[in-house]
Amino acid sequence: MRVMPVGIEVGDLQEGPKDDPPLLLWNHRWEYDKDPAAFLAALESIDDLDWRLALCGERFATLPSERDVAADRFADRIVHDGYADRATYAGLLARSLLAVSTARQEFFGISMVEAAAAGALPLLPDRLAYPEVFPAAHHDAVLYRSPEELQDRLRHILRAPAPWRRVAGDLASEVRALYAWEVLGPRYDEFLEELV
Repeated sequence: MRVMPVGIEVGDLQEGPKDDPPLLLWNHRWEYDKDPAAFLAALESIDDLDWRLALCGERFATLPSERDVAADRFADRIVHDGYADRATYAGLLARSLLAVSTARQEFFGISMVEAAAAGALPLLPDRLAYPEVFPAAHHDAVLYRSPEELQDRLRHILRAPAPWRRVAGDLASEVRALYAWEVLGPRYDEFLEELV
């Protein structure tokens, strides 16, 4: 048996200049399994700092109330709210300093891999698929173990973002080497040829 990772298209995901003030990205569905309440609590904890927010997760007819609270509470910080076509999404990824996950359920985390490939530093719960998907050398930088640790990490990074941009750049190279279709495609082809 062989387990092959999910591949991502990285051709349009470029590292770019980061916004100032820093841009935080939420690129998940607005559903309970992504725990938007925890994300909202983290934002509340850093309300005294200067940052902007991009909300580009998929929306459904019935949204968790946290979505409305976030849109109202942080209206003056929001640079994008709603569906983003691929070009807009790639641009937001390139501009973002941080991409945050508070997921309670995740099988792989394509949106967070995309964010990392575009040079945004992912902040991820130390559970689910994330410890397996992201390189162990970066676990101390990207994994958090509690809501309080997420809040502390956000505060620390936003107060001194420069060194974290370098960490994100290093991680972007590693994530691309692991999950880009241009790397994985030939491996899939080889495996399928073996099966035939």
